[in-house]
Amino acid sequence: MRTRQNPTDEERKVASARAKAFYCDVLQHQLTDADKGRYVAIDGNTLEWEIDDTDACCDRLRERVPDATIYLLRHIYIAVEYFGCLSPEAKEAIEEEERRMREAGIGFPPPEVLAENRDRFWR
Repeated sequence: MRTRQNPTDEERKVASARAKAFYCDVLQHQLTDADKGRYVAIDGNTLEWEIDDTDACCDRLRERVPDATIYLLRHIYIAVEYFGCLSPEAKEAIEEEERRMREAGIGFPPPEVLAENRDRFWR
């Protein structure tokens, strides 16, 4: 029986950066509106990926790629202008998407956490 090797911190950082770049550059544009709010698991080494309504996609990816270094995220709609500032239309679209996901019962942080993150990251 093969023993799984745990990646080093540096290997995890590199794999996470590769997976995030793959998501931003390739995968995000392939996903549809029906995929909003779903979990996406990406192996940072092979760039194999799975998508599901729960984090069970990690288990399926691990079955296919036993040594996967998994980067897990939720696919949501984010629109940011070139300089990183949100236009009023983009801000309204994001707030509408947040409301829709909350009403659909998709796990979402409480409004005060969202507001704190907006203030911290979207300046």
